[in-house]
Amino acid sequence: MDGGALTPMLEEVNGNHSEDFCKYICLRVLQGLKYLHDRHILHRDIKSDNILVSEEGAIKLADFGYATQLTKTKQDLSDKVGTVCWMAPEMIKGKHFYDNKVDVWSFGIFVVELAQGEPPYINDQQIRVLYNICHNPPPRID
Repeated sequence: MDGGALTPMLEEVNGNHSEDFCKYICLRVLQGLKYLHDRHILHRDIKSDNILVSEEGAIKLADFGYATQLTKTKQDLSDKVGTVCWMAPEMIKGKHFYDNKVDVWSFGIFVVELAQGEPPYINDQQIRVLYNICHNPPPRID
């Protein structure tokens, strides 16, 4: 993927991408997530750093270091992995098991990142980020 990670592209224009660009990126990432989820694989770290772009415009999910596969005996998980600003509340709380919805949450945070140039709470200390994710309403795009 000769274009590298999507992050520098987002930082360069600080959320001022065309709607068509955003729709294309979202579509391709969702197609990748569907492929994984159809195979019972959780990525658990969806963010612009882990989305690669080719010069021809192909989009690929990358960095499967936190990925895991659900099986018949392992239908849900409770471990806390991923990058803090993109972590789902149920993963942070650790009280309940989670499933592929954690990737949906991370995708939503990625969409905020795509639209606004950075994810919510990116400049806060990690403990504050964890608190905000668990106690504030989900982020919205204005």
